[in-house]
This record gives sequence, structure tokens and C-alpha cells, in this order.
Amino acid sequence: MLWLLHPGQVLMALAPLTYCAVSGITPSIVITNDWPCGLVATYARMYYNTTSLKNASFFHIIHNLDECYEGRIYPEGDEKLENVHGLPLYLLQDPYWKSNILNPSRCALLSTDNWGTVSNVYQDDIMRSSPLSPLLRRFPQPFSSPNGVFVYEKKIKYLTLSTRTHNTAKLYVQRKYFGIENLNIPLLVFVGRITEQKGVHLICEVAEELIVSRNRNIQIILGGIANENDPYGRYCINKINHLRTYYGDCFWANPYEFFVDGFVCNLAADFGLMPSLFEPCGIVQDEFFAAGTPVIAFNTGGLKETVSDWMSESSTPNGFLFSGYSYRDFLNTINRALGVFANKSDYERLRESTSHTTIEVAEQARDYLSEFYRLQRCLLPNVQTPFVYEYEHRPNQVLLVGDFTEWANHPIEMNHDETKKCFIVSVMLPAGDYRYK
Repeated sequence: MLWLLHPGQVLMALAPLTYCAVSGITPSIVITNDWPCGLVATYARMYYNTTSLKNASFFHIIHNLDECYEGRIYPEGDEKLENVHGLPLYLLQDPYWKSNILNPSRCALLSTDNWGTVSNVYQDDIMRSSPLSPLLRRFPQPFSSPNGVFVYEKKIKYLTLSTRTHNTAKLYVQRKYFGIENLNIPLLVFVGRITEQKGVHLICEVAEELIVSRNRNIQIILGGIANENDPYGRYCINKINHLRTYYGDCFWANPYEFFVDGFVCNLAADFGLMPSLFEPCGIVQDEFFAAGTPVIAFNTGGLKETVSDWMSESSTPNGFLFSGYSYRDFLNTINRALGVFANKSDYERLRESTSHTTIEVAEQARDYLSEFYRLQRCLLPNVQTPFVYEYEHRPNQVLLVGDFTEWANHPIEMNHDETKKCFIVSVMLPAGDYRYK
């Protein structure tokens, strides 16, 4: 299988480069996404420098630089696979590493013009601790921007559901998975892959104590698939089977099938569970935040950048963080969250605060666009910026004012969209930060 990966990377690099060259396409920037595209910039530099690609800049996005996610290939014996990749070996192999390892992430960093990653905290982490940190530090201005989601589209989708509010969604989920409806019973939900990185074993291990200590007045849904051929997956499956056998009225999981209710559970959950061992950025927390659902997460990577603890000094808390990666710390943090849930005014305040912390894709896109224009040494143009005002009771008129209108001097009238139940207008603005109302 490892032998098949390398020809796949070669084809993934050569096919688009050849298409651009043959078609005369002249890209200003080529963006390569993670290790499967690690050979693209190198092939372009070596074999396409007399084609339409000769003046292109290359930008490499790193999603996860853990050793298991670098794309390392371990050929048998002393085989170097030069007949497959046709590149100088020093680009793929560090001569100071004792093992025979070919590394496409190393290749990307030796050929690209800049690199970026998915959170500011993770950028600092890998520049300090990654085996490739000497190569990462060669770049004077590496880039980072946290992941985002389409907040507006998700909110519109929630409004189209019959279970459009947190309470109605929770009652639907309770009825479907536990046969009981009780808003006073806290509902904890995990949505994701059942892998060691996601820390699912911690959920399986604390579940029984939570259920017993609360006299079964708690509900836990673990939505995801496990690989039963993997030792970790088998361990979680065994724990899940035990929990479903003895606590089926409080615990639900089916590790053999894709979980179809992730979207409605984001809204239904009282807390999302994210005990990831490491998480360069994470996007699941933003899926929960868009629904107003706070999360309980490990204090790592992008999670510690995007999750603000209820006990912190943040004006917009959106969850709870635990710092010791252990059964006891995770359990204590869940109990701390459940204490807030028991105080309805505090919990409603937390949900309201959480709903305002989602990172919008448009913000991330603007960050990337600024970086690409910086690479090309040119100014960022004005861009169409959408402003949206949603309502429960339709007003007669909505006016937009802000820094860009000299506030009240030049208000902009917003247009009503009957189908989406909102007022909307797009304004051409230079990139930057603006205050508006």
C-alpha cells in the first residue's frame, strides 16, 4: 500500500502542472494542500520553468504535521524509488535521519515560497516541536488563519428544520435515541471519527461514572465510525458495547455506521465533547458554536485558540477547557460544565455568548487573500462585502452605517429578501477591520 501512495502523489503533482502548461494557463499563485500535494512545487521548479508556470508563486497549507500525518513513506530495504519520483533524493530524505524515510512534506517546504497553517497556536507549536521545524523556520513570514464555517448558511438551514430551536431539537434527539423527553436531563454529544487523535476513549471511560453518579440523569451520544481492525478502534467498540448493554437508556453509539444526525445534534446538544489529544485547529467546535452550543475540549492546538473557558476573563465564553489529559481532569471539567447547566440563567447566557464566537469563512478568506496579494507584492483590491440583518418580526426599513459611511452621514439602505427572512446589501470595501451597525 505504501508503494502505491507514491505514484499517486507523483500523478497528483504532474497532472495539473501538465494541464496548465499545455493549456497555456498562467497562474499567479499555486496553492498546495497538505502532504498529498507535497511534490507539486518541486516538479514545477525543476521541469516546468520554461512554461506558463515559470513566474508562479507557491503556497503550501499544512493541516497537521504530526509524524503520522506528514505523508512519510517507508520503502523496503535501501530502495529510494527514484524511478518513480525522479527527484533529487535530498529533497525527500533528510540525510541525518537514520531510517530510510521519504517525506513529501519536507519536499514541499524546500520548494514553496511560503507556508501557512490552520491556527496561530498550531503555527507556534510546530515551529518549536515538529521534526521539520528547522525547515519551517526558514520562512520569515509564515501564515496562519483559523478554520471557519458558513455561519449564515448554517443558520438559514437550522431555520428550515422542523427542530429549529435548541429545545425542540433536543426533544427530537432524546425521543429518537432514548425514548424519553426531558429538557432538564443534560445531553452531551460527540461527532467525529473514533480515532486516538479525537480522544474518544476518554468519553467511553468517563461515561459510566457520569451515568452512575447522576442516577442515570444524563444522556451521551457518540456519533462516529470506528475501525475494528485497529487496536484503538476495537478498544472503543468493546467499551461502547458494554455501555449500550448496561446503560442503553443513557448512552448511544453505533461505531459500525455513519452518524446521520450530526447537524441536528449540533443544535440539540447541551455540550459538544472534543477531548482531542491534539487538534491543529478543528472545525467541529465552529459547527457547535454556529448552533449556540458550548463545547468541552482539551486545551490543545487550535482548540485553546478558539475555545474560551466559562471561568476565563473573556467577554464571550463558549465552553470549558481541561489541561491535564486524563480521565479525572476530563470528568471534573464535564462536572464543572454540568454545574453551569443546572443554573438556567447562566446556561442561557453561555449559549447566547457562544453563538457570537463562530469564525465565518469570509473572515478566513480575507486573511488568505491578503497573504496571496502580499506574496505577489501588490495591494489588495476592494472586495464585495455582504452585510446581513436577520429578523423575527420584519421591520419596515433597515439602514447600514459604519466607519465606511461616516456613520449617520451616509446610511446605506438594505434590501429585503423575503425567502431568507433577512435584509442584505453588499458594499465594496478595502480589506480591513470595520465597526458597523
